[in-house]
Amino acid sequence: MFVLFPRWSAARRQHAEDVARAKMEGYIEGYVKGYIEGLAERRTEGRIEGRDEKQQEWAAWNARRLQAAAKGEPFNELPPQ
Repeated sequence: MFVLFPRWSAARRQHAEDVARAKMEGYIEGYVKGYIEGLAERRTEGRIEGRDEKQQEWAAWNARRLQAAAKGEPFNELPPQ
């Protein structure tokens, strides 16, 4: 009985270390995956918002241009960049 206890104890300790290592690897993998996916999602949202803002600037500029043309007034405003 005393001969088996050290083996059993070592195997149990090794199992606990393996479980802890697997949990940590899973945590890190999940954290990194979530971070990267979140970063990509925020980047996409930012691009969409920027594109929408630029489109609104152009639409407003064009409306002012057309309004000036309809009134026969000169339109010297530079287009949005």
